[in-house]
Amino acid sequence: MYQYKDKIDSKYNGIVTWERLDDKKASRIKVDMPKDILDTLRNWKDKETWDIRINWFSKEIVNFYNVIYPIWNKI
Repeated sequence: MYQYKDKIDSKYNGIVTWERLDDKKASRIKVDMPKDILDTLRNWKDKETWDIRINWFSKEIVNFYNVIYPIWNKI
């Protein structure tokens, strides 16, 4: 997947974190909520922010999937 890093990073409208885990059998590609949004939500225990979080993650997982799946399928 790393050979397609530039393509994935350019197609996905967000920040993709690439974590190479040399001592493991796999590595990690992940998308995190941007710090500016995360800072406004603060505490995970605050139930009033759950809908905002759920909506963000629901939207982003679809966007990320649409970028990464065609490459994953090709590999």
